[in-house]
Amino acid sequence: MFALALLAAALGAAGQASGSAADAGHIHAVAFDPGDKALLLGTHDGLYRLGASEARPRKVGTVSYDLMGLAAVGRRSYVASGHPDPAAARRDGLPANLGLIRTDDGGRSWRFVSLRGDADFHVLRARGARVMAFDVVGRRLLASTNGGRTWTPRPVPDGANDLALGPSAGRVVASTADGLQISPDGASPTGC
Repeated sequence: MFALALLAAALGAAGQASGSAADAGHIHAVAFDPGDKALLLGTHDGLYRLGASEARPRKVGTVSYDLMGLAAVGRRSYVASGHPDPAAARRDGLPANLGLIRTDDGGRSWRFVSLRGDADFHVLRARGARVMAFDVVGRRLLASTNGGRTWTPRPVPDGANDLALGPSAGRVVASTADGLQISPDGASPTGC
């Protein structure tokens, strides 16, 4: 219940403040930093953060990536995916799709991890080094056990629209139009 109240407050504050998440278009992804429980917002204009003592979300860093997917992997460590700002892409020679990127300083700077130019993860979930993501470019579900450096394809459940990683090493839950599908073995081809 607290998480819903915090999200509602963030969205309300974003609509009131100049220089806030409201200036970034809409919010694509939401996560919580496991260290201080700050709310993280992946937007068209980059990463925004709302800490417990803050009244409004604030932009983190100067990078304006369009963050389509976002997941916390540790304290101040997040993975994301999306697109660079078009002007920055031309200036810096960046591809249209960022693949998987990572920050270990709370979003001030990002580095490329994998699939640069080849993937756009709109659903991105992580638990430590376990990462699972849906790539809309290749229409594929990918799983990683090493923080997204390498990937293994997984079958895509029919009508899947979101994922959750369970606390056990292999449990994955997919929400679909027909209800929840649960895999105890990381959505391996024989487990779905």
